[in-house]
Amino acid sequence: MSKAKPEGMKAMSNETITIVHGALARKLLEQLRRIGIRIRVDARSRFHHLQLDADAINRLLIRGVITHGEAHNARQRLNAQIVKAVEQSRARGSA
Repeated sequence: MSKAKPEGMKAMSNETITIVHGALARKLLEQLRRIGIRIRVDARSRFHHLQLDADAINRLLIRGVITHGEAHNARQRLNAQIVKAVEQSRARGSA
């Protein structure tokens, strides 16, 4: 089982958001909602797919298909996609 690790990410210029990754982490949309980031209804499908990606990384790590280093690198790339999706959702306004 992998430990959940907070990952600080820059979003919208000077703001930092923290997402916890790992098998026991809360769902992405719930984490964002808890820190005050609301996602538009029309953008939730994208976040659903990002959640599936996060779950896939966890599954591959737990099953020994990828190493912790590979999981870390994959999560960094996923974080970049999450930041981009948050910025695009905010650019259109909040739900």
